[in-house]
Amino acid sequence: MKPNWNDAPEWANHLTMEGCGDWYWHELEPTLNEYVDEWDSKGKLALADANVYYCASETLESRP
Repeated sequence: MKPNWNDAPEWANHLTMEGCGDWYWHELEPTLNEYVDEWDSKGKLALADANVYYCASETLESRP
């Protein structure tokens, strides 16, 4: 299930989903690593939810 922004850590500014189906909160805007269908991030990172399938490249979302 896609996580709700109400549950995001205070530092989280972006939400993405990896190709494996796990959702992650990101502090800094990540970039898509298309070779492995995952997002690369240099800031804080936290697992938000697991096992939901979407195409990772379509899941970058910024804090509303």
